[in-house]
Amino acid sequence: MTKVRTVFITVLFAAAAALPARAQQPAAPSPTGGFQIGYNFSHVSPEQPGQDVSVLPGLFIGGYMLFPASTAVGIQAEVVYEQKGSNFSSTQAVKIDYIEVPVLAKLKLFRSVYLLDGVGFAFPVSATYSVMGQADTDVKSTTTSPDVSVIIAGGLPIHRVDLELRFDGGFRTISSATAAPVERNRSWTVVGRFPL
Repeated sequence: MTKVRTVFITVLFAAAAALPARAQQPAAPSPTGGFQIGYNFSHVSPEQPGQDVSVLPGLFIGGYMLFPASTAVGIQAEVVYEQKGSNFSSTQAVKIDYIEVPVLAKLKLFRSVYLLDGVGFAFPVSATYSVMGQADTDVKSTTTSPDVSVIIAGGLPIHRVDLELRFDGGFRTISSATAAPVERNRSWTVVGRFPL
């Protein structure tokens, strides 16, 4: 009986000693979110023989949620509206509007600089092929859905705004039409992110 009492008292003291140490541990970070807006420059790659490919500017706007695993690492999920496409010459262009769902790992580096890396799933909501002087041709039915891309970005908080530069490179050819050339989305985006 004495041994049982001794073990019981020892366990009580150990538990009591552990409580202050546990209370001193920092609380797990809470999820945060906000909205983001940016401007991108996109084109298709590789360039086909006879083409004169140049970038097409477009809008980037949406929201995000950050789910931190610690103060340095987290998962960032986004839903964005993004305009992509490419100029093929001074008179021809393809324009594709997407709803994109990026899922990104976020890693804080030094001095609040951070890195994002992950994948995006882009679903076309409209797609047109335009030739100067002619009516636009709707090509949404032959636009690949979803486009899957790798996203790599780096950013820096400045006051209440995160300024970020991101690269978005598609894995899939943009057109599913028979005999369509292999052309994949490539874009660079300057993003301003506003936490709520």
